[in-house]
Amino acid sequence: MFINADIILPINFLDVINPLYKKLRRFLMVGHRWDMEVDYFINFNDKSKIKSFWKNAQNNSKKHACTGIDYFIFRKETFKNLPDFAIGRPGYDNWLLWHARRRMLQLIDASSEIHAIHQNHHFNFHNLHNNPKIKDRNNIPEEEDGIRNRTII
Repeated sequence: MFINADIILPINFLDVINPLYKKLRRFLMVGHRWDMEVDYFINFNDKSKIKSFWKNAQNNSKKHACTGIDYFIFRKETFKNLPDFAIGRPGYDNWLLWHARRRMLQLIDASSEIHAIHQNHHFNFHNLHNNPKIKDRNNIPEEEDGIRNRTII
């Protein structure tokens, strides 16, 4: 599995993926993330705090567009000889989906089963292109890594 570090997974996460490992030999599971402001410490050892967090998530998170795929679940041997992508940057995720389809892998959308919460944050740490006039389709300055990923594809 690959997952971005700003994602909080629900407790049922393993319940959703374990049957796949028993049933399918080749697959790629992905899902949309749900964006939410999380600017407080969550004590995941306290059942009442967990319950409160997920109730808040149900009521206040917003499903991201199709570009918000922040986790990929697959068997260890599924992807060999990947291009030299900057993982976590624009382009690599779309390529993985394309490559899975091209290889006729089962491509599974777990969005309705896994409510993966993305903790909103600034993007000041990204390696933005020197020319801020170059924007992506969301009108955000493009990253040098994303531009480089596109040249690999």
